Amino acid sequence: MGRGFSISIDEDTVTEHLELLQQLPNYMNRVVIETANKLATDAKSAAPRDTGGLANSVRVEVRDTSATVGYTADYAPHVEYGHRQNVGQFVKGLGDDGSGRRLVKPFIPGQNFFRPCVERARDGFRSRIEQAIERAAR
Repeated sequence: MGRGFSISIDEDTVTEHLELLQQLPNYMNRVVIETANKLATDAKSAAPRDTGGLANSVRVEVRDTSATVGYTADYAPHVEYGHRQNVGQFVKGLGDDGSGRRLVKPFIPGQNFFRPCVERARDGFRSRIEQAIERAAR
């Protein structure tokens, strides 16, 4: 035979790699759940504490191949991003003795506690995905 090249396919190797690829979604689901749980733990630690209600409201919801982490406390966005106030309004329960006080600031800046947790989770997710692919390829 003259010049050319030859290609051969080892069916056992192809079958083995196909089986690994079929397992990849299972690895990915585990990575999604691990990352969501890590984010929830991080978010609970980072939540500002007054009564503990914000930290206790962290929830993880897993559906198929995705997960959502968030807060059920209705005031969470106000603490995260900040909020406006009505200057001069009397608010019962505020103050050191709880008797109330008048609001003096027109805007309370957000504490930005959740966003850094999400960024750390995103970085961790990427590395966990890479590790899952490496494990599946072994």
